[in-house]
Amino acid sequence: MSTSISTLPNSPGLSVTAYVQGGPSAIGVQQDTFVGLLALTMPTGSLINPVAVTEQLLPATLPSPAVIYQFTVPNTAGTYELTVPFKCAVVFASGIAAGGTSGDTLTLKKYSIDGASTTSISNAIALSTANTVFFPTTLDNTGTIPNNVLLAGDHLQVVAAKGGSNCACAVFVTVIPVA
Repeated sequence: MSTSISTLPNSPGLSVTAYVQGGPSAIGVQQDTFVGLLALTMPTGSLINPVAVTEQLLPATLPSPAVIYQFTVPNTAGTYELTVPFKCAVVFASGIAAGGTSGDTLTLKKYSIDGASTTSISNAIALSTANTVFFPTTLDNTGTIPNNVLLAGDHLQVVAAKGGSNCACAVFVTVIPVA
């Protein structure tokens, strides 16, 4: 068991001391197991008592706190997707309808590689007015693995339906990494 001391970015003077147990996994990827928090030192020099935490397996590195994926959907109905490289949760989505007429919609979905199934993350979003900003009214976080949580390797999809004359839009999906 080793002790790791790190200074947090954008937090001068704030450091964390933690017990970390690490080593290569069965497939040769470095993984660290966070065992417990030893101390949290604040810029004023005060010391907070150690906090007990449950053991969690965390990746050796996580991406930035939030990632925004951009989809450019042409005026063609279809599924537009990307593969997420890390486990994450969809926490926000918005977009701009380029054309938009009554009947044009899009839905955020995930294609799960574990179960080879597609699940809706959002409601069907109407693209009924050109040059307007849109948001889903729901992001579904129900299920054993919540519907808005994608595992590494899952596909984040934007499914465009053309019921009117123009489903072209730009879609921005914000995700955060989760352990």
